[in-house]
Amino acid sequence: QNKEAIQQQLEKMDKSNEDVKKQIDRTLEQFKQLEVEKRINEEMSALKKLAEAQKALAQKTLEKSETKEELQKQQEAINRKFEELKQEMQKTEEKNKAQESPMNMDDTKQDQEAIQKSLEESSESIEKKQNKKAAEKQKESADQMEELAEKMKKSLEKSQEEQAEEDYYTL
Repeated sequence: QNKEAIQQQLEKMDKSNEDVKKQIDRTLEQFKQLEVEKRINEEMSALKKLAEAQKALAQKTLEKSETKEELQKQQEAINRKFEELKQEMQKTEEKNKAQESPMNMDDTKQDQEAIQKSLEESSESIEKKQNKKAAEKQKESADQMEELAEKMKKSLEKSQEEQAEEDYYTL
């Protein structure tokens, strides 16, 4: 009888350990999801800041308030920051896909490519001293960045709602 009691205690402990392991796995998954959400929020914020910088540069370009070289330098800095941001967005997408249940996010590759193209056209127009055209392209790329940030925001909110619904039915 003592042997049976010990056996039962061991089985309880096994079950308890299994429950703890499941809870740790769930917590880890939630942590990974929060990390992805945080990255997406940071990327949206960076896109908005970049759009502001691009709009300000469009104004300077239109007013010809700075030299061609200075405008080019500022445009190149924005282009570089956007390229870095694109790489960050790629990493975030990979982190999301690596999750057990990835968030259902909209694909933004085409939007990113369109922005990249507008940014490059802005640089080319500044190079050719076509300030009016450059300013138009700069404004276009700024608008595209804002639209992308909005698209990401809606996609994130939709995904969070789906996740909350899923969690509700899991409980």
